Amino acid sequence: MALIVQKYGGTSVGSPERIKNVARRVAKFKAMGHKVVVVVSAMSGETNRLLGLAKEVSPEKMTGDAMRELDMIAATGEQVSVGLLALALQAEGLQAVSYAGWQVPIETDSAYTKARIERIDDTRVRADLAAGKVVIITGRPPQACPISLDTVSKAAVAYAHTNASRYSPGTGEVAARAAR
Repeated sequence: MALIVQKYGGTSVGSPERIKNVARRVAKFKAMGHKVVVVVSAMSGETNRLLGLAKEVSPEKMTGDAMRELDMIAATGEQVSVGLLALALQAEGLQAVSYAGWQVPIETDSAYTKARIERIDDTRVRADLAAGKVVIITGRPPQACPISLDTVSKAAVAYAHTNASRYSPGTGEVAARAAR
């Protein structure tokens, strides 16, 4: 049994039907006996819509405080996606739980809108996986731990690679799979 970490971008979760398709795909891996962690972006176009709203009310000069708020706003799109995917997985008969990045937590440096991952606390994730749940994590944690969209796939791969050493040979392998 492997730990499968999948990443789905905005196009893959761009509509309720596409979210259901992702749920069916995840369910196939779960049915094979794998533990599954899914990292999900906002629905297609949602981040641009949210940042467009911010631009309409934001100051022309972007300060550090304004950049922080952009991360907070953009993070809400991913929160919707993970919740919808968890519901779709539950409709498929699976146990699923969604988390915002701060709930895992994923710690990053403080480079707002282009942060790098420094550490992932996987205690909750491991407990949920051990309980047989599919774990879904936002690709953009808000506020204290900003992360850019280009780092999301790296987060999924980093999670898989940092956990690979915790498995003994013969007990399972860790696999990172990018799915679009």
